[in-house]
Amino acid sequence: MKKGFTLLEIVFVLIIISALAIGAFKALETLYIRSAKVQIRTRLAVRSQIILDQLGSLLYQRIPNTLIGYQPNCQALQDANDSYKILEWLIFDERNLSSGKYIPFVDMANSDSKKHILDTNVSIKDLSLYNLIFAGSFDMGSQEIPACKGAYGWHGNDSNLSFDIEHTSSDDINITDTIQPKYIYEKYYLSKMAVGVALSKDVNLDSNCIDDNLTDWKENNNTLLLFYNYRPWRQESFCADNNNSIEHNGSVTILGEHVNAFKAQYINGMIRIYIEMNQSVRGSKASIHLSKQKGIF
Repeated sequence: MKKGFTLLEIVFVLIIISALAIGAFKALETLYIRSAKVQIRTRLAVRSQIILDQLGSLLYQRIPNTLIGYQPNCQALQDANDSYKILEWLIFDERNLSSGKYIPFVDMANSDSKKHILDTNVSIKDLSLYNLIFAGSFDMGSQEIPACKGAYGWHGNDSNLSFDIEHTSSDDINITDTIQPKYIYEKYYLSKMAVGVALSKDVNLDSNCIDDNLTDWKENNNTLLLFYNYRPWRQESFCADNNNSIEHNGSVTILGEHVNAFKAQYINGMIRIYIEMNQSVRGSKASIHLSKQKGIF
């Protein structure tokens, strides 16, 4: 009768236990990777939708004829169906409009076109930060000058279609700009700033506006940035513009990370925004790829 195990039996048992442990580890690893993929896919789906919704909200506030893009040259988006990597536009003052602090229509009969005084009602205290842009026909503005050259001050150009203004004694608007409008239209916009959207790989990350709070992604090219609070009619451009010959101003924030591609198209009156996101799965060579688009009228 045997009173113990032989060395061979012990080795055999250890081999079986090792095989079972390796199999269990592989099974757990597979379950972990599968779970991580589901989590990443869900996270990217949610984040991509948030990005598109935020862009949709900002583009809703756009002054239509001021929207420009780069691929790589500047063009008004109405000009072509090309895809653009960088977008900029002037936004109208939606908050004060919603609260009733100004009416975006002019009483043409009671306005003085020769003195450039517009009969409307504006109760905003300080108009020195604002410019006025006429909507023109069908909200497309005055088309005498291309949007990128001499129209709104983009990237150091003249600003011949956006005008400095001040109050009159009766809360009407007096256009005080040295360049006066050629035509007076019934509808107008008030703008306080421009906004821009671009991937980090397409802008100057050495800019002073990229402070210590944003340095974690400076070495990455897959961060989608939102630039804001700059005024082209004052010869300002967004703070990380690659053109160093003009004044940079404004602020920057992160719209989203893990964004490999950002493109915009103007098709049949609709802006189509496309983003592509990608994130690797920790502990695996696999990565999750997701693309999504949104149409904005």
